[in-house]
Amino acid sequence: FLYLFYGVTSGGKTYTMSNIINEKANEGCFDELDFSCYEIYLDEIYDLLDNRKKIKLTEEKKKIRWDKDMFLSAIKHRHVGPTLINKLSSRSHLIVEIKDSIYVDLAGSERAKKTQAIGTALREAQSTNKSLLELGIVIRNLSEKSSYINFRNCNLTLFLKNYLLTCRLSVIICVPLHSEEENHEAFKFGIGRIGEKKMKNVKGQLNLIKWDEQDEEREIIEN
Repeated sequence: FLYLFYGVTSGGKTYTMSNIINEKANEGCFDELDFSCYEIYLDEIYDLLDNRKKIKLTEEKKKIRWDKDMFLSAIKHRHVGPTLINKLSSRSHLIVEIKDSIYVDLAGSERAKKTQAIGTALREAQSTNKSLLELGIVIRNLSEKSSYINFRNCNLTLFLKNYLLTCRLSVIICVPLHSEEENHEAFKFGIGRIGEKKMKNVKGQLNLIKWDEQDEEREIIEN
């Protein structure tokens, strides 16, 4: 399974993905399994289990036996930074591989006009938006059974290539309850433009999760 957690910044993606992984771990689903943990930041890949070492896709991936404390420690090394709409905004895509499944917490799509990002924050947002757009194009091309699909426009699609071609795909769209305008923009961009009909063409399913940050609750409202 390939799980993609998508939505605007502050949509509860990291919380939702971490909870799902922890719930499966508590049920013993990952016992005796190896895992790896990466981030893609400014289109570069970093191993979060190896002191955020920059790696290339051609390198052998480091895997260790599943350990919840190691998982929680690894994700804390992810790049985060403040924006006008999220003081702890994830600035990278987080990727967790566990045996034949992969969980991807996609950095939130942003509009510079809304966040007023400059400097590094602006470059981060531009890189994130480009990779989300490319991922949406790849999934749309897969759903339309295109004769040629370009995975090479960014490291996110290159990293996920084999999973996109072989795995069942589940897109979990996380939307904060307090931001209807941002949610609307997210659905017009990247993965958000992919309808349920097209998801079925790529052996997928589409879940919509509403996120209440104050109450720390999530509710699946569409399957």
